[in-house]
Amino acid sequence: MKHVFRLGGAILLATALSLVPFNPPIDFFSTFYTVIGIFFSIGYSIVLGFDFSAIQNVELVSRIRQNIRGVVRSFVAYFFLSTTLFLFSGKFGCREVRIGSVSFSVGMFIIGLFTYFLAFIIFNYSILQKLKDQLSDDIRLRLSEKD
Repeated sequence: MKHVFRLGGAILLATALSLVPFNPPIDFFSTFYTVIGIFFSIGYSIVLGFDFSAIQNVELVSRIRQNIRGVVRSFVAYFFLSTTLFLFSGKFGCREVRIGSVSFSVGMFIIGLFTYFLAFIIFNYSILQKLKDQLSDDIRLRLSEKD
C-alpha cells in the first residue's frame, strides 16, 4: 500500500513538473532509461549475491528474504513502468496536452517519473548493499570469535 501512495506522490510531482514549458530531446529519454536499466541491473545483482548459508537463525533468514523479495518486486515493477514510459516517450515524449488553458508537457511528466524510479532504485540499492556488508561483517566477526 505504501508503494501506491509513493507512486501517487510521484505522479503528482511529475504532473507539477509537466507544467514546465519544456520538451526534452527524444534521445534524452533513451539516455535516462539506460541509466535506470544500469542501476536496476546493479541492484538485482546485489540481491542475487546474498548468501545466507552461514546464518543459523532461520527466522532471521526468512525475514530478510521476505524483505528482499519485496524490494525485488518493487525493482521489477518500477523497471517495467520505466520500460512502458520509455516506449510511450518514443511516440508522445515531445507533445503537449492542453486541458483548458493549462498546457502539460508529456516529456517532463515522463522525466518526473523516471527521476522517481531512479531515486527509488538507487536508494534501495544502497540499502541492500549496506545490509549485505553488515551481514558479511557480522558473519566474519562470529566466525573469528569461534576460532
